[in-house]
Parts: sequence; C-alpha cells; structure tokens
Amino acid sequence: KDKIKLLRDGEEVPFEYNAITGKMTASINSFDDMKMHRITVTAEDDSGNIGKASADINTGLSAVSSFADTSSHFSNGYANFLYSQDIVSGSTVGSMRYFYPDRQLTRQEFAKIICNFLAVDVTAYSDVQMPYSDEASISEWALPYVRAMYAKGIIRGKDLGSGKLSFDPSGIVTRAELVTIVGRTQQKGYPSISLSFLDSKEIPDYALPYAQTLTAQQVLAGYDDNTFRPKKA
Repeated sequence: KDKIKLLRDGEEVPFEYNAITGKMTASINSFDDMKMHRITVTAEDDSGNIGKASADINTGLSAVSSFADTSSHFSNGYANFLYSQDIVSGSTVGSMRYFYPDRQLTRQEFAKIICNFLAVDVTAYSDVQMPYSDEASISEWALPYVRAMYAKGIIRGKDLGSGKLSFDPSGIVTRAELVTIVGRTQQKGYPSISLSFLDSKEIPDYALPYAQTLTAQQVLAGYDDNTFRPKKA
C-alpha cells in the first residue's frame, strides 16, 4: 500500500487497499461544483518503475466556462481545470476573461505556467544569476519565473555557440520544447516506448526520451495523420 497513491486534482486522498484482491476503496467528495476533476492512481514497484492511470470527471462543463472564448473549443474543460488550479489566469478585457486557446505560447509565458503547475515559490530564486545573453529582453513580470525554472534545470535555454546561451523569451514554444520541459518536471521511473510517428526521426535528440515517456503515459498524442511535428508551435 505504501507504494500506491490516489490523488484528486493532485492532492492525495486516503484509501483502503486489499493486497489479496488488488482492490482499492476510497470516499471522494462529491463533484457538484460544475468543474472538471482528475482522479489519478500511481503505483511504484521495488525497482522504481511507476505505473499511472487517470480518469477525468466532467461535471456540467458544457454549461459553464471560466473564459469567454472557450465554451465551444475542445480545450474548454482543460482550460477550466487549469484555471481552477491557479495554473493559468487568462487575460481580462473589460469585464470578460479570455483564454485565447489558439494563440501561440511564448517561452516566458510557459515558464510562468510551469512554475504555477509545480507551485514553485519563485521568491526563493530571486538571487539566481542566469547566463542568458538576452536576459535584458525578458519581461519584468516573467523574470522571477525564468530564474526559478533555470535554477531547477527545467528550462535551460538555447545554445548560441561559443559558450553563449539565449532564453529567447518571446520565441514560440515548439512541441519538442514543450515535451522536454514537461518531461523534466517528472520523476524518473515512468514507462517509455518506441515511437511510431511517421516523422519520429525529426524529433531532436534532447526531446526524444521525453516524447517517448509522455506518449507512453498518454499525456500526448500525434496528429490524425500519425505525425508528431516537433517543430510546430
């Protein structure tokens, strides 16, 4: 039992476990708040291999949206979930809040999202010195998040040659960069698989192991034509 965790929206939930039958039993608070919730079970073996399964519980998502522009978008439930978890906040225009689901995401925006996802106290990294040659172009609001992500080794920057690094704050996050950054937030031990995408050879070496494990976990999938498109925004 001590190798198993049951989580609701990332928070651990107590449960009973029958080791003979393998059955878990738990009482989960009712889902009456018109939001999406995620129930996750993880189990680790003695070698450190981790298995994970999740189920999304949708409650009235078609009727309620946190944003003015997502009610008919495929991302609506996920956007609402991330908003309820204080991971994304959107943009307020007048009295309306917008998610802009089809807008491209910048690297400094993603640094803030990942910090929020990890619940990082960015003030603990205020004295971190960064090696980026373009640090002056990082927006003031983004600097605390970029410092924290650099210090934790989750976002490392781009090699410009001659030992110089660039953060490229306004650069668009590619799918290869995204899987790498998300993959670095995970502990070791999750499964990995060989990729069958038609363009798997185009995935950069730095991103490949993360693409393999996130695909195995069903965190991400390719496009309908079985391509990954690692350079796509």
